[in-house]
Amino acid sequence: MSESTPAFEHRLLLGGRWHGAADGGAWTLIDPGSGDVVAEVPYARGEHAAADARAAVDAAERAFASWSRVSPYQRGEVLERAAAWIRERADALAHDTTLESGKPLGEAKGEWLSACNYLTFFAAEGARAYGRTIP
Repeated sequence: MSESTPAFEHRLLLGGRWHGAADGGAWTLIDPGSGDVVAEVPYARGEHAAADARAAVDAAERAFASWSRVSPYQRGEVLERAAAWIRERADALAHDTTLESGKPLGEAKGEWLSACNYLTFFAAEGARAYGRTIP
């Protein structure tokens, strides 16, 4: 691991719990500038990748019944909380992005903050739909 440890654990969120890959496999992220290992992230291959995908689909299917009853305003609040979470950690997220991709720090932070803008915009979209479909 490089001297600068990533700010976040890298795992799969499936059914509300954090997991490694089904086969225990990992992909090594390398800092292209130094060649140092940045992190190990879950990475399954072949039939094991299908098992991870199936676990994600099954978890989404289980969550659908309750999530489909959540109002657009409540869904918007979830997206707003996600945007706030990212904004609070934008510097650390940008740092990790720079380590794993070699992207300039300012550009990496801009991408994370841009993601916040999208989340904030779409947080309000459900409330603006008024039950209509816009062609």
